[in-house]
Amino acid sequence: MTVTIPPVSESFAVRVARKVGEFNVATINVPPAEHRLKNVVGLSLGIYLGRELMNLATARNWDGSVKEKESVPAVLQPLYNVMPYNKYSDDSRDRWLKVIDNTVPAALGGLGAYYGSYDFFSTRTYKDLKPIITKIKKGEALTLAEANIAASMKQGEFWRTASAFSTFFGSSSFLNYSPVFSFGHTLGSSFNKGLGRTMGGKLPEPLAIFISGFTEAIEPAVKVLTDDLFPKINHHVFTEYAQNNSVNLDALVPYMEKTTREALSRHMTHKFRTEEGQQNLHDMVAKIKGLYENLITRMDTLHAEGKLDAEAMAACKKWTQSLAETITKEGGLEHILQTTGTDQYTKVQPFKGSVELIADFFSSKSYVEEMEKTFQRGFKNIAAKGGSKLEALEKGLLTIVGRAV
Repeated sequence: MTVTIPPVSESFAVRVARKVGEFNVATINVPPAEHRLKNVVGLSLGIYLGRELMNLATARNWDGSVKEKESVPAVLQPLYNVMPYNKYSDDSRDRWLKVIDNTVPAALGGLGAYYGSYDFFSTRTYKDLKPIITKIKKGEALTLAEANIAASMKQGEFWRTASAFSTFFGSSSFLNYSPVFSFGHTLGSSFNKGLGRTMGGKLPEPLAIFISGFTEAIEPAVKVLTDDLFPKINHHVFTEYAQNNSVNLDALVPYMEKTTREALSRHMTHKFRTEEGQQNLHDMVAKIKGLYENLITRMDTLHAEGKLDAEAMAACKKWTQSLAETITKEGGLEHILQTTGTDQYTKVQPFKGSVELIADFFSSKSYVEEMEKTFQRGFKNIAAKGGSKLEALEKGLLTIVGRAV
């Protein structure tokens, strides 16, 4: 006997709530979609305001009917009918006024699209850019990540402007059919450069290299290290120690080398791919591995003394967070680059595709070059500070003291 379960009925309110939730998950919380959404909202508001402004100036509604002055708020009435014209006339003056009538909404739409994108980045990358700008104004040294963020954001500004122009011209011009200045390409380039990413992804290799200089999309180095490398090592260390009271990091070395190579490949010249460069990479990973081995040694000591309690373990985990912070943001990476000889290959943007080259040609070349000079000029100072912080961290391991358990 087959039992049929009737479908669960949903009230209208529940259906609306579910759809809103699905939209939020699929759009608001996904960065590329959120960027497009804010861009389109800005575009739509700009076009709407521009159209309403021209309706006021021409005393005509969008459908051609007369717009009554009494329907206009008193504060806006001085603008009423300041640009009257006959949209069906062949008179030269009327034809030019019609061009203006149609152009103003498009121009404000492009401006709205620009600031829609700007709003997306203002809550993300721009908050990271503000302290960098402060350091630049003070003449302070920049880390590799900071110099790259500043250079990429400047290039992204060009593509955001280009997306506004491609929106302005729309499908009435050739721009939306061009491979470089179409709305989709300019918006995508603005998004990727604004977040410091390289473009590539699943594109055919020659096209990916042409666009970004790389065969795949690569996240910023700090993001790769922060989101991938250190969480993986930390999970391995604390999970294996909890299970076996010991940790073997050798099994992680291939992953560490792969992830570190991925993080740094966008900042290294071709020489990094030579046998000598790969040895430098191996030395870098050995440095990071050595720092973790010092932690494991301290954990072994506490365990042998019966002091590796929950409080001590929490202190060890906090130490790994400080280590990741020091390497990614406080000069530790630069110190490791210097002590392993890898700094000889390091540049802010050694590889550039058409996205970077076009942005540099039109607006950002001098700024990007200045970021390169600023990074190279302050590299030794940053590396020295990073070395001091790493040394202090290693000494800080001795302060992790648990209670007898």
